[in-house]
Amino acid sequence: MANDNIFFDADRTLSHNRLFNWVIGARGVGKTFNSLEYAIRRYKKGKGQFIYLRRFKEEIKNTKMEKLFSPLEREGVVEHVDYNNGAFYLKEELEPCGYAFGLSSTEKSMALPDVSLIIFDEFLIEKGYKRYLNDEVETFLNFYETVARMRDVPVLFLSNAVSFYNPYFVYFDLTTPFNSEFKKKGEHLVQLVKSEKYSEVKKQTRFYDIIGDTRYAEYSVENKPLYDYNRKQVGRKSNRAINLFNIKTEQGVYGFWSDFANQLFYISNDYDEKIVTYSLHTSVHDNDDILLKGNNYHMKLFKDVFYKGLLYFESAKIQMVFSDIVKKF
Repeated sequence: MANDNIFFDADRTLSHNRLFNWVIGARGVGKTFNSLEYAIRRYKKGKGQFIYLRRFKEEIKNTKMEKLFSPLEREGVVEHVDYNNGAFYLKEELEPCGYAFGLSSTEKSMALPDVSLIIFDEFLIEKGYKRYLNDEVETFLNFYETVARMRDVPVLFLSNAVSFYNPYFVYFDLTTPFNSEFKKKGEHLVQLVKSEKYSEVKKQTRFYDIIGDTRYAEYSVENKPLYDYNRKQVGRKSNRAINLFNIKTEQGVYGFWSDFANQLFYISNDYDEKIVTYSLHTSVHDNDDILLKGNNYHMKLFKDVFYKGLLYFESAKIQMVFSDIVKKF
């Protein structure tokens, strides 16, 4: 795992000196391994402790955290790392080198002044029974402020190439690099880990013979998103479309447009303030809109055309915003 020409290199990422570093890489390219190695190495140099963060408490059970450093131990990167009561310890040391937390159950009053690095592993969710937390991005920001307390504590957000359209990228208005590995926006760095050598090595395996012509190969080898939304449903509304109603979300107000002649419907950033607007959450509701409490005609129409494949979104970002909204109706 030490071959920097093949595997992910946390030093290279953090050399860009950004606080929030969004690292998206193919499965097995060494994101977690190298990030943990970096955390231990800098701790040994007296540069502070680290936090290993996951979304749910069950993801940091003792049985899992006790084995977190096993791959590094087998490779001889570290001699031994113990885990006890939420903290990691190097062999025969009394002070922790790091801590493990679940974002869903963190304490607001904790004081960790020696923490100088956060590793948020698998910050994107793969399909299954798990979902993002309610107001997850702001939950993370509260956690970050509790730890950092006005200090500059860099974060490595690590994920496989699950989806480029997710709550974090929507909240911060982030997009992935185009024809490059890195893209910077203020204190954000978005990285699509590129390693042609890793891809070539993986293509020589017998497993690749099985998956080579599948979408999964693009995900696990080529670092292409596995679960991104159907891009065929992204398109501009026609000139004949009319604004039927608006939907107010926590991300903003969007217009629902209809081209009845072609039986096509659109969600757009464009909207007429004078027509009816439905708010989906009490936090954004005011006297100028109607708080949605059930299925009315407009919401039934929205859901119906969505499931029939007649609803288009004027950008992939809008499509992501509405991906879960339809489930509420």
